[in-house]
Amino acid sequence: MAQAIPSEKQLKIIEHVESPRSTFERSRRVPMIRMRGDWLEENGFVAGERVVVTVERGRIVLTLAGGA
Repeated sequence: MAQAIPSEKQLKIIEHVESPRSTFERSRRVPMIRMRGDWLEENGFVAGERVVVTVERGRIVLTLAGGA
């Protein structure tokens, strides 16, 4: 695979409604980010691979598991 050119994408944080797990809970609204597109595979993120998610205040980093 050719070396991918670093790129920046802007994604929108949307609201997702989670169903209650029991009859005693209410549904909850939580933030969600969806990512899809050829650019993922072009940068080494192939369907079925696992990623490590590192979270800091104001920053989320996805790294292929196994340090690929």
